[in-house]
Amino acid sequence: MVAFKEYEVVYGLGYRKSALITGGRIVAFPCLQRWRRMSLNVMTLRVTSSEVYTSQGVPLTVSGVAQVKVSTQHPDILERACEHFLRKSTVQIEALVTATLEGHQRAILGTMSVEDIYKNRKLFNSRVFEVASKDLCNLGLQVLSYTIRDISDDVGYLKALGMSRTAEVQRDARIGEALYLKQESHNPDRRLPLRIASMKAIVIDQCI
Repeated sequence: MVAFKEYEVVYGLGYRKSALITGGRIVAFPCLQRWRRMSLNVMTLRVTSSEVYTSQGVPLTVSGVAQVKVSTQHPDILERACEHFLRKSTVQIEALVTATLEGHQRAILGTMSVEDIYKNRKLFNSRVFEVASKDLCNLGLQVLSYTIRDISDDVGYLKALGMSRTAEVQRDARIGEALYLKQESHNPDRRLPLRIASMKAIVIDQCI
């Protein structure tokens, strides 16, 4: 009995092409034919690229998570998967797929700036997903998802970038507050409350 989450592949005498069965039964003769099973379960893989230089020459370490499975979208694609992975263990398949994904992740890192990777993760995700999907499809696999999880560096570039962004937000907040107070000061109905608020602030500062 073949479960729905796996394929039974029967080959040998009587088959011009391997028979692919899922969720059913098939008769095989041990002396004349052979059979193997291939899992259709989703593989969740952690993909880490260490100290890869971006387009600016800044070394980044990036970790992503991808979900990949044997493709069942078309019989020809499934046959490719059988050709490449039928005699490999799950551990071997995961190692090969992870290495392939890491290569694409590394390549995309080299084409983008730190700012683009840090601020526009969706763009990075889509680029890795696109190139990896095409490559792994040739092996009979389907990439279901890819998401960048963590970005780090050992040279302090990301920390400086975060501090710069915080300073920009604080500056914009001060400018907005100044413009608001300027507009309100021209409103006669608001002048007295503003003076009172200002005096209260002075008193509080003196008390402190």
